[in-house]
Amino acid sequence: MEKLPAGPLLFLYIVLPCGEDKVLTHKMSQEDLELLKWHTKKKKQPEISLLRRCYKEPVIGLELYATAKGKNAWSSGTVYKFFLYHHGHSGNCAIRIGEIGSVSTNCVYVLVDGKTIRCFDTYCLQPNRGDKVLIHRNTVCIVVKRAQ
Repeated sequence: MEKLPAGPLLFLYIVLPCGEDKVLTHKMSQEDLELLKWHTKKKKQPEISLLRRCYKEPVIGLELYATAKGKNAWSSGTVYKFFLYHHGHSGNCAIRIGEIGSVSTNCVYVLVDGKTIRCFDTYCLQPNRGDKVLIHRNTVCIVVKRAQ
């Protein structure tokens, strides 16, 4: 597995694709969304208090999961396992692992469960054909394993 970003930044990479919907439903301010995007662009750790304010439900879920497992909630490994194995896996909010099938100028095509999904490299991770990636809402969130 590739080295994961620190826990709070990894959490943000995974949840940020839901940000626009949260603004539209008045569950997050546009200012907070822009601040979160700045953190991903600069690869800077967000404050946990900011994550808690903007993504209350998944933060609570992560902390409950970590407590039950006796783990540090904000370690990269705990965040990764929570989202991959214990968070929602259906519909548009599904978080899945797939393999990059092809890369084009402004998108990548990810193979997941026999289907090809058009995704975007929003965080400039530069995945290549054959890389294993974690995707959420058509966004490549992290490269799990680089192809050999």
